[in-house]
Amino acid sequence: MSRRDRGLAVLCGAMFVSAVDMTIVNVALPAISEELDAGVSELQWVLDGFLVAFAGLLLLGSGMADRFGRKRVFLSGMAAFGVASVLCALSRTPDTLIGARVLMGGSLACVSPPALSLIAVMYPPEERERALSVWVVVAGAGLVLGPVLGGVLVSQIGWQAVFLVNVPVAVAVVAAGLALLPESRRPGAPPLDISGAALSVLSLGAIVFALIEGPEAGWGSPVVLAPAAAGTVAGALFVRGELRRRYPLFDVRVLRRPAVTAGALALLSMYIALLVALGTGTAVWLVMVLTGVFGALFAFAAQLATGVIMDDLGDEKAGDGGAINQLSRQVGGALGVAVVGTVFAGAYASQVEEELGALPPGHRERASHSIEEARDVLAHLPNGLRDVLSMRVDDAFDSAAHLGFGVCAGVVGLAAVFAAFALAPRRRKSAPGSI
Repeated sequence: MSRRDRGLAVLCGAMFVSAVDMTIVNVALPAISEELDAGVSELQWVLDGFLVAFAGLLLLGSGMADRFGRKRVFLSGMAAFGVASVLCALSRTPDTLIGARVLMGGSLACVSPPALSLIAVMYPPEERERALSVWVVVAGAGLVLGPVLGGVLVSQIGWQAVFLVNVPVAVAVVAAGLALLPESRRPGAPPLDISGAALSVLSLGAIVFALIEGPEAGWGSPVVLAPAAAGTVAGALFVRGELRRRYPLFDVRVLRRPAVTAGALALLSMYIALLVALGTGTAVWLVMVLTGVFGALFAFAAQLATGVIMDDLGDEKAGDGGAINQLSRQVGGALGVAVVGTVFAGAYASQVEEELGALPPGHRERASHSIEEARDVLAHLPNGLRDVLSMRVDDAFDSAAHLGFGVCAGVVGLAAVFAAFALAPRRRKSAPGSI
């Protein structure tokens, strides 16, 4: 195995543990709730605090890597990720666990973008597709194995193990990365855009926060409208400022390139579909099947989308390519949460309220929260009535799921149509014998 292939294995190790962390924590939430006496909202922020920090700091992490060294920032992020994992395992209150999860998300924002940039630097365009294929396959494996590994660790050791499992991987990645990874920077090493960094953190963090909170708090709630407005204004100021700067934190002009936009939209739509699929799966076996299917599909589709972005931008803009790649995934995931919470959950609640009209209002309201709650409510009814109403609840769930998947199919279809038009000149140019 060549030195750069060993370096790729190091990068894949980081990608694997970060992908596992996306799904492994969900399995530990019941145990965390019991031991730390955490409420539903606190458990939600154990997950959401990670996502908001990850998405909010992505552009800053990418910009720091371009300026201070991609290897240096990558390894620093992995070291911080290992420390944050230990802090999570040592947490004794929900607030300290949420804080440590925010640190984990911020740490990975310094890992994922420079990892892709390093792959682009290590492999020439003709060999890059193979390297990206390996990288994406490892990510898919991490998504699939997360819930399985989490279930084993929680049952055999405890919820703390889902965090401590990250530590040996982080230590190995840092130790091997010091010896195997090359250092690289954006040519010219421009100074860091401090104001752009602040605006990017505010914009991305606030918008992702609003998308996550919208389904629960209501889209018209001040808790959602205020951060959404602040994020939108900060985003507009960020784009305006970056267009005027000689050395922008993120060169927004790359989004004018059709291939880059097509790849970003493809990744975003796939992650929306993934989160909806996982959000509408209630049985453990169904969640595992869905993660397996999507993991396999990502190994193909995400590799193509990532390759389109990185190849079109080249080595000089590798940092921007890595940022676009990860940002599309995180915003897509947040939008998927919004679809699950708004389209799917709203349709299910509305239909269940109608189908269970014979029950007292309190029972109907509880049943509208989830299909598990509905079955628990119906369990206390006489057999004949329970069977009839159970069928109605199942029908309501299926109808809501069809609507959620229909929205996803529409989003993916639009992304596919755009990609077909955006990449058509590239195909005609590369087609044998074409003029």
